[in-house]
Formats: sequence, C-alpha cells, structure tokens
Amino acid sequence: MNQWRGENDSDEGNLRYFLQNLACHKFEEAIEVARVANRFSQQYFEVLGKQCLKYIELELAEIAFQECKNVGMVFSIKSIKNETEKNVLMGHVAGILFKPDLAQDMFLRSSKPELALDMRMDLQDWFAALKLAKQIQPEREQFICRKLASQVENQGNTSEAQKLYERAYVNPSTETKDKRINIEEHNAQ
Repeated sequence: MNQWRGENDSDEGNLRYFLQNLACHKFEEAIEVARVANRFSQQYFEVLGKQCLKYIELELAEIAFQECKNVGMVFSIKSIKNETEKNVLMGHVAGILFKPDLAQDMFLRSSKPELALDMRMDLQDWFAALKLAKQIQPEREQFICRKLASQVENQGNTSEAQKLYERAYVNPSTETKDKRINIEEHNAQ
C-alpha cells in the first residue's frame, strides 16, 4: 500500500488509499481517509457504507452513513442490527442495497418466508407478490388480487382486471361474524 500522508495528501492520494483500504476490507482505515478527504468525503462515506453492508459490517456501515447524513440508511441498519438469523439478515441487507431478487431468495431460505411476500408488497410488485402468496400465505391472495386488478385496469387491460377483481371478492356468508366487517370493507374497495 502507498504511504498515505493524511490531511496533507492530495485528492488523488486520498482516493488511492481509500480504494486500497476498501479492496483489503480495512473499513476502519477507509473511514479515517473519508474523514480527512474534505472535498469528496460525502461520496467516500456513501461508497464505504454500501461496501460495509455487502460484508455485513453493520456497525461500520452505520457510522459511514451517519457521517454522510444518510438518515434513511442509518434507520434501516438500526432496524435490522439485532437480527440473529443469517438468511433473514442477508435478505434485509439485499433489500437495502436494492437487490429484491436476492432478498427474496434469502427470505425464502429463512424461517420467515413471509418477509419475501411483505417485501414484494412494499415494492408494489403485485405479480410477484401474488405468486408468493399462493405458496406462503394464501389468505392474502384476495388483497393482492385487488391491488393487481387496479394496476392492470390502469394499464387498460379491463378483461384481465375483471378476472382479478372476481378473485379478490370474498364471500361474507362463509366467514364468521367478527370477520364480516373487514370483509365487507375489503369488498367495497
């Protein structure tokens, strides 16, 4: 590695040393470089935070995102920091890094496959959500069908939308009295 001169180094020297530390997974040293690289500090911390996330270095990722004032990422990391199951944690990290297919695979391998369905619903990826709901939580199919029907209808495919709306309808006579109020509200939408 090159000799780094800290605050006295040039922008090019800071960048070179920063990238060398990233490549060697010396994230603590990369944080120090980012702190003294005044001109590009924000960009360094963003890159560093994402790299730390890739390697599940959550504490360091949190520090990096705090330094560049990315509150959303800090909040996301704090919300998953105490997760103990590896596949669930990796699914959340993949989701944070905008890799929904990888996140779905990790959630499906975990003890909480419903998180894959929740993620697809959060992304409003109703086709994928419907497919997952059939496998994981069939009781959520009607809600998803209604959302998908609305999307398909807005795209101009009224015949397909009609079929989906019919699948979304819940017959209140087959349900208990306690559930009827929610069912009638669902069907009215």
